[in-house]
Amino acid sequence: MSRLEKLFRYINEYNKYAVAYYVNEDNNYYYFKINKGYTTEISKNRLNELSDIKLIFEAKNILINY
Repeated sequence: MSRLEKLFRYINEYNKYAVAYYVNEDNNYYYFKINKGYTTEISKNRLNELSDIKLIFEAKNILINY
């Protein structure tokens, strides 16, 4: 399972109504939407550096800021 898929799974676990899905990517960022809302992004480097525990907290922060 990729790091991005794990992030999406954690987002859905913390809010069962939040459905994150991949939109696009470039050299530095993954772009995704939650519930067809605004597009948000996460740095590929940051995503790869996060441990599983920190990935959970990142999912919570994304939901709080969404």
